[in-house]
Amino acid sequence: MKPTVVNCARITTKDGAEWRECAGCGALGAFAPDVHHCKACRAEPVREHAVAALLDLAAMHARGAAGAAAAFDRLADAYLGLAEQQCCAQAAELDVLAADLRTAARRLREGRSS
Repeated sequence: MKPTVVNCARITTKDGAEWRECAGCGALGAFAPDVHHCKACRAEPVREHAVAALLDLAAMHARGAAGAAAAFDRLADAYLGLAEQQCCAQAAELDVLAADLRTAARRLREGRSS
């Protein structure tokens, strides 16, 4: 059998995991059969007050809603990277902040302001 990228990726994933897109944000990842959202999208509950504040900030972004959504996605990536280096409460809070940012970015892309 000739080695392929797909076969190499399977070696690094847990048994039963499937590579597919997150149902929430579209990020590609290895998910268990019964999991449909990435770690950031699963962070619950999304804090509506935090998302509302982010959407208010987006209204002032120099590049408009698209620029704000991109900036929120970059911040979420940074928070998730920091969360991997933390433990317990700090990691959980960073995961929740990333989820808030992803939710706000998704709503901006969908044209929703609330």
